[in-house]
Amino acid sequence: MPVLQPFADRAGAANSAQALIGRIFGASQQIRTATVIPFNLPPIIGLSTAGGFEYDLEGLEGQDPAEMNSVMQGLVANANRDRRLARVFSTYTASKPSIFLNIDREKAQALGLAMTDVFSALQATLGGIFINNFNLFDRIWQVNHRGRCCRP
Repeated sequence: MPVLQPFADRAGAANSAQALIGRIFGASQQIRTATVIPFNLPPIIGLSTAGGFEYDLEGLEGQDPAEMNSVMQGLVANANRDRRLARVFSTYTASKPSIFLNIDREKAQALGLAMTDVFSALQATLGGIFINNFNLFDRIWQVNHRGRCCRP
C-alpha cells in the first residue's frame, strides 16, 4: 500500500489519492497476465470501499468458456458506459485453468463423509477459504486460508 504525503504537501488534483489510483490502473493495464484493481481505502477501515453489487453469469446450455468470456466482456463494457456505475469488473477469464471433478458421492457417503465436508476441503485445497475477522491496531483484519494446490 503506497503511503501518500500529508495533505498540505500535495496541492493540486494531480497529487490526490484518486489521481494515483488512476495512474496505477493505467499502468497495470499493460500486465496481460494479471488483473490489477487499485482502490482507495474505505471511509471506515475494515468495511467495504463502495456499495457494489454481484452478478452471476451462468452458461445454462453448456457454452464454451471463451464464449462465456466474450459475453462477460460485453456485459462489463456496457455496464462501464452507464454513468451510474463505475469501475465494473469481473474476475472471470477463460484463459485460467479449470478442472472437472467427478466425485463418487456413494463412496463418500460409505466412508462417512458429508458432501459439504468434501466440498469445503476442495475449496480450501484448490482455492482458499474465509476463516474469520479479528481486530488489531484499530482495524478489522480478515483471516483466509490459501490453498496449496496448483500454484507455482
